[in-house]
Amino acid sequence: MNAWVSIDNKTGATFPNANLKLIAGDVNRVQENVQMMYAQTKQSRVLATDASAQQFDEKEFFEYHLYTLQRPVTLANNEMKQISLFEAKSVPAKKQFVYSGSGSRDVKVFVEFINDEKSGLGVPMPKGKVRMNKQNGASAEFIGEDAIDHTPRNEAIKLKLGNAFDVKGDEIQKNYNKISDKVFEQTMEVTITNRKKEDIVVNLEKVFGTNWTITQSSLPYTSPNAQKAVWAIPAKKDGKTVLTYTVRYAY
Repeated sequence: MNAWVSIDNKTGATFPNANLKLIAGDVNRVQENVQMMYAQTKQSRVLATDASAQQFDEKEFFEYHLYTLQRPVTLANNEMKQISLFEAKSVPAKKQFVYSGSGSRDVKVFVEFINDEKSGLGVPMPKGKVRMNKQNGASAEFIGEDAIDHTPRNEAIKLKLGNAFDVKGDEIQKNYNKISDKVFEQTMEVTITNRKKEDIVVNLEKVFGTNWTITQSSLPYTSPNAQKAVWAIPAKKDGKTVLTYTVRYAY
């Protein structure tokens, strides 16, 4: 994992041997209700990459994190400069398949890892875009990207890369039962179709809101919070798995 900072200088001035400090965090600023006019230029922009060994020193600063570049840097006008922030090798990560139903057949693909020292990280991660590549022989191919928020140490980071090509889900309502004016039940059937050449597990994640109870389920589930239920559905290669459950709502 390689993290880079991009500095885009459009000020019209060059800053030779500048001392560069970066603040990571949500710093509140007052937005003035003034329309700013910007002149359009036809100048070409230059991308400069700097991967020197000694880079940013990080420390806590108020309720944010301050990154100070350990040497002066020249920021030329109309230049975007990329400076290495940190890097880590062999970060353990898990691939996850997630289906949510709600009229869609798409099964999303996520990669999750922990931002801790055991994984070779354990650093405050600034908000930004993460691009993922997978090695394919001698080359690395792009497989997706996602954005992360400011993430402290020892927290999990989950990246959505796209939708699985060979895995699909279907959800239909099998029964609806109105018990009273404030209580009703739905019986749902979820089918996971796996056309891959390997067995996988697909997580069905359903958000029910409040005042719900699962009264029947053909597979076990967990409830990570008061509004959500998650089923880990095993899907054999080139096969189908069917889940049936009944949820009762009381208002």
